[in-house]
Amino acid sequence: MSRPSSALVSDLITHLDSLDKTRIKMEKLFKDKSLSRRDVEKVYEALYLRTITFFEGFVEELFWGLLTKRIRPSLRGVVTRVDFKSDIIARDIVLAKKPYIDWFPYQRTEDLAKIYFRGGRPFTFLDEQDKGEIKNMMKIRNVIAHQSTSSLQIFQKDIISNTLGLLPREKTAAGFLRNQFRTSPDQTRMELYQLRTIDRSFA
Repeated sequence: MSRPSSALVSDLITHLDSLDKTRIKMEKLFKDKSLSRRDVEKVYEALYLRTITFFEGFVEELFWGLLTKRIRPSLRGVVTRVDFKSDIIARDIVLAKKPYIDWFPYQRTEDLAKIYFRGGRPFTFLDEQDKGEIKNMMKIRNVIAHQSTSSLQIFQKDIISNTLGLLPREKTAAGFLRNQFRTSPDQTRMELYQLRTIDRSFA
């Protein structure tokens, strides 16, 4: 029996809520002086990488699920251009002997979706602003995951230099994610990116 695509969004929200509960616990321990700032920053980095992993998993499951009719689209206009009778057959053909698909940069997902879905929908529903936000999220992910000179330069140029009012300790990936950019209610950039991940789940 097929599942509605909205169920995948619910799963994503559940995963992200779990990550945020961990974040809140770590901040409480920091406030109680049970953890150092560096310890908390390491946790933020790990939680952010998990956030991106969950989003990638969502995109992947939505793609295969819609393609094989295991997932019912909640949005109109989602039509496959090819009918597959099983996941095994679909993966054999789409993967074409590759071990996996890189879903990001997001353009790769769009390009693949245009082959197998009419108009690439729902993966082409994102506007340029949404896709720009995803690019920025991946730049933060890359500087955490790779720690390379190139990823750091891109992060400093495209993220930090375009964000006003940051303190020196907030100009690292972890410090940036901990940055409280809004009050009433208080919200860190980590929370903002988690909410934006949900907003861009187009299911």
